Amino acid sequence: MAEPPKPPSKPVIATPADAPQVVIREGLPTLVREGRVYPPMLFFGSSTDERRAQTVLDELKMAGEAGIHLHSHLVEFEVDPEAVDSSVAIAAYMLKKSVELDSESQVIFRIVFQAPRNWQQRFPNAKFNMQGGGIAEPSVCDDEFWGVAKSCLESFVRKLRMLDLKDHILGVHIERGEWF
Repeated sequence: MAEPPKPPSKPVIATPADAPQVVIREGLPTLVREGRVYPPMLFFGSSTDERRAQTVLDELKMAGEAGIHLHSHLVEFEVDPEAVDSSVAIAAYMLKKSVELDSESQVIFRIVFQAPRNWQQRFPNAKFNMQGGGIAEPSVCDDEFWGVAKSCLESFVRKLRMLDLKDHILGVHIERGEWF
């Protein structure tokens, strides 16, 4: 009997020397950027509207004053190329405010993928029903939907890397319904 085919290998992604990294230090995974170690504690804020944004920023300031300089901001990320610039604008605003309030800020954007309006028509293979009835979120098995999501995310990251405050961006945390 023949062996099943092996999955194609993917090339190793080059890591720039100045990129944030998780390294093993004294046997423990440690977050490092340009030689600086960041404690594994961060402030997370969900700024889904102006009122919440102000609360998050007030709390971020207190976190920075307490020595917590790693900050995470949720970005509701609509899977639509036309919505990428809006997500970048929100991220840029939260980054700017974070640095104004804590000059040592290192920001991780927690990207929460959201299906665009009428996604069921645009991505019919992503549609499935929940066990109790009703339409579930787009299936993680639909290559077309997640291909667009990948393209949007790549565009988002490219645009973030062009921001003046890019040195305060530690990375992105990809989320889809609390799976990381």
